[in-house]
Amino acid sequence: MKKIENSPFDPLVKWFFPKLVPFVPEWLSANKISAIGFAGSIMAAICLYLSKYNAIFCLAGAFGIWLHWFADTLDGVVARARKPSILGYYLDHFGDATSVAIISIGIFLTPGSHLMIGLCAATLYLLLFIHGLIKSEITRTMELPAFGPTEIHFLVIIILIAQYNLQFGEAILKNSPLTGTHGWLAQNFHLEGGLTLIDHLGLFVGVALLAALVIESVVFIKQLAKQNRAPPDA
Repeated sequence: MKKIENSPFDPLVKWFFPKLVPFVPEWLSANKISAIGFAGSIMAAICLYLSKYNAIFCLAGAFGIWLHWFADTLDGVVARARKPSILGYYLDHFGDATSVAIISIGIFLTPGSHLMIGLCAATLYLLLFIHGLIKSEITRTMELPAFGPTEIHFLVIIILIAQYNLQFGEAILKNSPLTGTHGWLAQNFHLEGGLTLIDHLGLFVGVALLAALVIESVVFIKQLAKQNRAPPDA
């Protein structure tokens, strides 16, 4: 299957991560690296939940998200350098989807944030993820967006660090007619207390994912309608 990377970080990733392969011991397989990444997502969620007791856990959660990204990037490089397996393909993709759900829940369990926003953003991300897998199976080409998993990981980490340093757990833009304490979203969706910095991130990502999902699906449906061909293995 052909893979097209549009991430601005892709050249750096392709240059740096293969250099790590000789330092990865033979006993540390790609599947075990995937498991480490999954553990990082669980660590992130637990630490973010515990941040209501001590804000320093927010930074530990950011590290867990970084660990998930690092392992999720390295496992594919190690697999290609050694021997890719069907089990590895399954663990990588299913683990990614599960980790997105786990991390999303953890992020929006931080003080003042609203879980509903996180669940909506996570649902849209997973729908786009499923759309991408189906599209790649049909076209035999996997094309990743310019603003993909790497960019989302880094953006979340930056926001968590900022949330720790700026009004941790408190709403921002309190007088905003849209996201403020008495804004339209608070009144119509029961988002008491207004939206935190993390809530604003979830709102931004959710809107962007919804737009991407609609555009991607409409364009691809039009392409398939023109081709009018049977699905694979039909």
